[in-house]
Amino acid sequence: ASTADEMVWRTQAADLILDAVGPAMDPFIEKALAPGGRVIRIAGPPDSVAALNQRGIAASFVGTEPNAARLAKVAALADAHAWKIPVDRAYPLAGIRLAHEALEGRKVQGKVVLQVRD
Repeated sequence: ASTADEMVWRTQAADLILDAVGPAMDPFIEKALAPGGRVIRIAGPPDSVAALNQRGIAASFVGTEPNAARLAKVAALADAHAWKIPVDRAYPLAGIRLAHEALEGRKVQGKVVLQVRD
């Protein structure tokens, strides 16, 4: 099995996939995406998300060129809470050891966040 195949089977279903590869990832996206999940594609042809949308997968394209308008679109989606990403716990940066212990012990039910600022 390829590394990508192994990645899919070693992760829980994802609510959001940020695809920096392009259409070659479509078969893996279909396996790894949770029902109702979204794909944000930042590589490949802009119209490459049409194939995902036709298969019932909510997908959008945001280009990778440094472009203020496209970055603003991503920021607007984040501000609108368009992505629901469960956070288990936030740790101050000084608590990085505790964060790693929680991850290594598989004691989390969501993402672990390191707060760089107060």
